[in-house]
Amino acid sequence: MQNKLKFNVLEISKWSSLDQKDYGELKNLKKMQARRMTSLAKKIIDIALGMQSKDEIDFIVYSSRHGELLLSYELIKSIHKKEALSPIKFSQSTHNSTAGLLCILGGFRVPSTAICAGDESFSMGVLNCVNYLTAKPKSKVLYLFADAKLPKVYENKVKGQNEEIIVAMTLSGGSDYSMCVANKNKVSTENESFQFLNWLGANEKELALSSLSFMRENL
Repeated sequence: MQNKLKFNVLEISKWSSLDQKDYGELKNLKKMQARRMTSLAKKIIDIALGMQSKDEIDFIVYSSRHGELLLSYELIKSIHKKEALSPIKFSQSTHNSTAGLLCILGGFRVPSTAICAGDESFSMGVLNCVNYLTAKPKSKVLYLFADAKLPKVYENKVKGQNEEIIVAMTLSGGSDYSMCVANKNKVSTENESFQFLNWLGANEKELALSSLSFMRENL
């Protein structure tokens, strides 16, 4: 494996509708702060604010394949009905709105970026984090990945699992794991995030996704 980019995973927090039907009560986000947020934004920000390493973060990467598609669909229906659009809903429908809300509510004074890369959104988000750490190896990056279930009208338009998934990870420079461009064109109906989390929890050396390969260096 050539041109390996190495990194460590310091902390992981996750939730998915595949494991639990109900997220439950918010633990770190106040109800007054959350009352106008979308369901997805509430969950990812609540989880992010509960990360033990959040005060040591130098960069935030937020990635989502579909973003706030549920909210965007509501806006499209309003346009079709010639109804006035809600400014709050419109502002929260943008792809980087969750990262912005997190920085405001969490008091993060660090740069952030938002990524969408189709069915490779999860792995491209990790790549963005590791690239940053390669340039600044003493830094720590908070990586957030989140996707909600698709509106029914879109369910047959997208292949793969249609589950709500939230992943929060703190990454740092190190040598526990490595990654490189693979271009194996591997096709899977399983969400990349599920594949990555299953791999981390298993005693396996390598994970091959469609464009990236991950290696456990200490196995």
